[in-house]
Amino acid sequence: MFKHAFRISALFVPSLVAWIVAIYNFHRDELTRAVSQALGPVWIVLFSLVVLRWMSLMVARRKDPELDIMARLDVLTSSGTALAWLSAAAIIGAVKLGWASLGAVGVLGTAIFHICAIYAFLALREINPFAKGVTRSLTPASVTEGDDLKEEIVFTDVRIPAGYRLFVQGQIGPRWATSRHVLDASQSEVEVVLESEVGPAVRGEFEAEPLDMWFEDTFGITKSAPFKVGPAKVVVLPKHQPIDRAVTPLLQQGIGP
Repeated sequence: MFKHAFRISALFVPSLVAWIVAIYNFHRDELTRAVSQALGPVWIVLFSLVVLRWMSLMVARRKDPELDIMARLDVLTSSGTALAWLSAAAIIGAVKLGWASLGAVGVLGTAIFHICAIYAFLALREINPFAKGVTRSLTPASVTEGDDLKEEIVFTDVRIPAGYRLFVQGQIGPRWATSRHVLDASQSEVEVVLESEVGPAVRGEFEAEPLDMWFEDTFGITKSAPFKVGPAKVVVLPKHQPIDRAVTPLLQQGIGP
């Protein structure tokens, strides 16, 4: 919860602080005026999008009480959070010191941050983009211990926003190999089949863990909340061992397991 709150606050708090410092700076110069005029409009747009997303999630939560609003509002990665604070710190330092070069770096970083964040709220607006477009199967459904097991994931008409990549990660259980896949925007809204070997089968009946799926932009600044998709079942039968002929008479006499 704290991590979500910290990253959500990074959407508007750093820029707001830098904006206030620039507006109320004692020495008004070209740098101060440029910074205050540039930060104001983009901050208002981003803050408005956060509020609108929060309102839409509150409405969606009436249908799905388990919807995590904080996780859906948390669109920043660790790199994006660091970019927000460092860019704001550079702007504040430039305004206080009158260092134009530092201000140019801060404004550039803030511009990239706001463009990515605003685009994230527009591109990642769907509540559940994988509701119907993902199927997962394990083949063969009934396998013998030690045999190779194949995982197949089929994407049908899943929209991948431009500039984003879809990350897929999952495993059947703790003793199984982890499968990882990446899809880019060129594979959006088409049928894509992903296959991977998940290793030799382990004996038992397993309810495979759901896949984790999330979007992340090319710069690594914004992301979507992770979605749990595609549980599957598999039954792994014990491996049959041939009985040595030398022990057959003993088994006939009732000696042995």
